[in-house]
Amino acid sequence: VTIPARSEKLVQLKLSKFGSTTNDNLEGSDVVVEPVGLTIQGVYLARVLTKIVNNKCWAKAVNVSGEEVSLTVNSKFGIVESVSNDTIDKVKRKIVLIADSHGRGIQQLLEERLPGNFELSSWFVPNGKLKDAMSNLKREIAQLTQGDTVLVMAGTNDVDRGAPYSRTLQQAFQAIPNKWDARIVIMGIPDRFDKNVIGDLKRANDLLRSFVKRTNSEGRGRMSFCEMRGRFARRLYTKHGLHLNEEGKLKLAELMRKTILDDVEVTTKRVGLAIKEDELFDKCVDEKLSHLRLPERQEVKRVLEEYRDVFAHSEAQPLQCTSAVKHIIHTGNAAPIYKKAYRVPFHQKPIVDELIKDQPDKGTTPSHSPW
Repeated sequence: VTIPARSEKLVQLKLSKFGSTTNDNLEGSDVVVEPVGLTIQGVYLARVLTKIVNNKCWAKAVNVSGEEVSLTVNSKFGIVESVSNDTIDKVKRKIVLIADSHGRGIQQLLEERLPGNFELSSWFVPNGKLKDAMSNLKREIAQLTQGDTVLVMAGTNDVDRGAPYSRTLQQAFQAIPNKWDARIVIMGIPDRFDKNVIGDLKRANDLLRSFVKRTNSEGRGRMSFCEMRGRFARRLYTKHGLHLNEEGKLKLAELMRKTILDDVEVTTKRVGLAIKEDELFDKCVDEKLSHLRLPERQEVKRVLEEYRDVFAHSEAQPLQCTSAVKHIIHTGNAAPIYKKAYRVPFHQKPIVDELIKDQPDKGTTPSHSPW
């Protein structure tokens, strides 16, 4: 395999030299290829998640040197084997992304995160409803095979207060063909913060989940549902509150990557757990806010839903704090100021108290955390 300077190329990893009779049990499994400090002639193996096929898996060999490098089978490591481009093309899996405006800019982010044996294409239906996305799906699905995946992300434009979304979502599923070979993943409708439609979004996602479950039971093809509600906090949206910002799109691309590489279909158990979690959260919040008047209760509940990922909610520990949220302070070009916490000597405590009180007078910006 010849790799140009500062470039990467796809290679195969042979598992036979790793050694044991258990390799046969790994056929078809997803594995993570770790670099483990392995460098050959200035080339290292990039960390990647791949699938074992015929006791081999794919990886990216990255040439970090300034010269072209040629790799051959290495008897010491026994893992680098020449692979022709023709062979690579034969095993490529197609990924089709069909999305409304939420999917804009996702293709490039997703391509950067998938192994080299995936081929990604996308269709966008700006301002379109789920039935518009499904029309594109019907056209694309006929050209795909069992190893391919279609991601459908739409439905935001179906949901609004007073909108007949139950009918329009059902019409969308009626547009699906009777049979297909590829895997279809219906991405749930994400939260939105430009309108107070929390209840409508929950009901719409419950409908989508039930449609997916029913379609699977009919045996027409593989279809799964990926939950989106509660995954994206308010800080991951733009100021307007409808679309994801750059950080939010990175998280969405990572979620899609995991969904693509996970061939486990949605089961009744997983669906049941998701519904139960929503019910527990709603019940817990209603009980804790029962002393408030209805308008106040609705407003507090809206904020709790907006920052839902801050809390761990279970029957044992309702609305407890979690470590899922990290606070980031942007210091620009300033040098890092991190220091370990230490106890102030008792005789210096009055001085420290005065310094703390003096901070606002010197222009230190106070915190504006919603908590």
